[in-house]
Amino acid sequence: MRHGSRIVVSLLLVGLFVGRADLLAADQWVRVRSKNFVLVGNAKEKKIRQVAAHLEQFRAGLGTLLGLSGDPSPIPTIVVVFKDDKAFEPFKPMQGGKVLPLAGYFQPGEDVNYISLSPETAHESPYAVIFHEFVHQLVHETIPDPPVWFNEGLAEYYSTFEVGQDGKEVRIGRPIASHIRLLRTSSGFPISALLNSSRQLFSVNDRESRGYSYAQAWV
Repeated sequence: MRHGSRIVVSLLLVGLFVGRADLLAADQWVRVRSKNFVLVGNAKEKKIRQVAAHLEQFRAGLGTLLGLSGDPSPIPTIVVVFKDDKAFEPFKPMQGGKVLPLAGYFQPGEDVNYISLSPETAHESPYAVIFHEFVHQLVHETIPDPPVWFNEGLAEYYSTFEVGQDGKEVRIGRPIASHIRLLRTSSGFPISALLNSSRQLFSVNDRESRGYSYAQAWV
């Protein structure tokens, strides 16, 4: 690992565990480096390497489909892999004073991106949210100022990325049940509103309206 990456990882861990020395001391933390990711976590090394492989498969598959180069991203991505949802809980983002029930999240940055997840969780798969946000990052690096509806729809489409059991087959574009349900039951808004939409349409407080925006962009 390059010296700069060591510094970033060290600072990340310091930030995570300020005031939580008991959590740091209780676990053995492992660091793994892949082509495009630096991974650290208190999960077992085998599990962390599986996460690395899955993320690399997604990036390679998306790169092939979008015609991206195979070169590493100019912005490094650090992935924190928690051993289970209980270990992840103290570090999840909050909204309205409540912890969001997320299995994973992606925090982009100008100098470094961060991914946090727990592969062992009772919630939904951590990868859908991560893949969605990672698409945004790759689009940002390759397409200047894309329409909001296109950016969100593309991210939703590729968030369904799956690798077959043989590790050779890639599946993308499976139906998203929550989107189908909203499209069937909600009156929504005209397609012209979507095509002329701003970021605000995808950030409204009303959960159903926000969900419908993503569902319509996905279609």
